[in-house]
Parts: sequence; structure tokens; C-alpha cells
Amino acid sequence: MKISRIKIILLSIVAVFVVGIVIPKFTVYDLVHVDAKLNACVEDAINLHYDNPFERLVLYFSKSRITSADINSATIESFTLFRIPFGVLRGQLALRMLVNCNFPEPSLAPDTPPLSGLGQYYQEAPVVGGTKAYRSDKFGISFVYPENYLLFEGQGEGAEGIEYYGVSVIPDSPHLREVMSGTDGETGTHITLIFYREPKYVGSLEEWVRAKMKWRSGLDFPETTYTKTMVAGAPALRYLDVSGLYQRDTVLFAYGEWIVEATADDASYFKTDFDKILSSIRLKL
Repeated sequence: MKISRIKIILLSIVAVFVVGIVIPKFTVYDLVHVDAKLNACVEDAINLHYDNPFERLVLYFSKSRITSADINSATIESFTLFRIPFGVLRGQLALRMLVNCNFPEPSLAPDTPPLSGLGQYYQEAPVVGGTKAYRSDKFGISFVYPENYLLFEGQGEGAEGIEYYGVSVIPDSPHLREVMSGTDGETGTHITLIFYREPKYVGSLEEWVRAKMKWRSGLDFPETTYTKTMVAGAPALRYLDVSGLYQRDTVLFAYGEWIVEATADDASYFKTDFDKILSSIRLKL
């Protein structure tokens, strides 16, 4: 009898919880329609604004709507379980958030040639709260990076013909603009995320690192001191090594069919920005 009562109570709690999720999911709709670019910017802003662990958990069971918008901005409000305004979590019942995306005008021609080691200049980078937002459905990842950086995308080929994709961010500067315009010169140090597709990836990340990254990157991992960490809930390894004149900071993490090698060429110079990029990463698992 007691067991039956416990089951009934548990089932009742689950049923109430499900109803709480269903209400906002099926009753909250945008009051105005916006294009895909502005909508993606709004989604990025929501993820950035509600950034502490508890809010992110609640946000998972929530839904937001756009109440007004123009070409570059939108006003949004969010609701959680039972359509409770999300602002309750911050002591503001009727909390509305204004998102200014400030889509930049392309400063270079769309056919700007790719740069060696970086790839093609990525122009669609909305500015939200002093940072730029990047989202890729191909890689199932999004993150933000400093407003004064430029982002590039490219495809490369590593050892034994292994294909990989790179996303690099580098501080904007007159010198970089000259290089992008065709003037000979080096782009300088930057932050890069390299994506290796591993659909048959099995085992622990440490096992994969020792088996594959040693010959892909030319690094002797058995002698490398690395620490375990997490990136957006995914297991990760972090280590320092010497690359040319600089000490390089590298973080390796796995999710889905991807193994990602995130690297800051100059560990000291990029430390703050590199850490912010890593902490802003959101994965579509």
C-alpha cells in the first residue's frame, strides 16, 4: 500500500511538472515576425543574458517571445514553468530585455580571398553587449568573442590527409586589414578552434588524445602535463606547450562526432579573451 502511494505521489509530481513545461511551450508566441538573422541574434542574447547555472537550467524549460522589433533590435520577454515570467528569478516580474544586434556593414568585398592559415573572413557577426556572436549549425556550436576581433572560417588537411575545419578569431588592426587587402605579411597570433570529425570516436578523451593527437599535432602527449576540465558540460583536457616564441594554451574537448582543439597561440596575451570564449561556448549535443 505504501509503495502504491509513493508511486501515485511521484507520478503526480511528474504530471504537474510536464504540464508546467507544456504551458509556456504551446502558449508563448512571437508577437512580431523577424528574419532568421535577427532571430539568431535574439537567441544568442538570451543565452548570454541568463548565464548563471540555475538560470540556464530554468531556461531549458522556458520559452521566449519577441514583442517588438526593428531592423537591428528586438524586445523580448521570457516565461518559464506554468508561464511564470522569467524576471521573477531576478526580482522583476515584468522583465523585458532589449537586444541591440547592430549588424555591421561588410568592410571588405564578399570575394575577399582567404588568408593562409585562417580561412575566409566571416562577415555576419552581430554585436550583442560589446561582443560578437558566432553560431554554426554545421558544428553544433555557438560562442561569443570580443567586439574588436575578426573571425575567419576555413578547411584544412592534416597528417595522412585528415580533413579538419578551423574557426579563428584575431584582434582587428590596420596591419591585419592590409594583409586582408592583399598586402604580403603575417597575420600574427590568434585563437583557433579546430574541428575534427570523429563519427567512430569511442573510449575516453584521454585515450583519443594519446592515440590520435600526437601525430596530428606533432606533440608528444605522454610527456605533456594536462589537466582535466569541462567545456559547456563536455569533458576536456587543457595543457601548455611552447610554439615558436610563445607559450601556447590548448584545450581539447569532445561532443557528438566532433573533437575540438581550441588554441590560443600566445597563452599570456590571450588568456582573458580565451577564457571568456571557452566559458561562452554552447553545444548542441
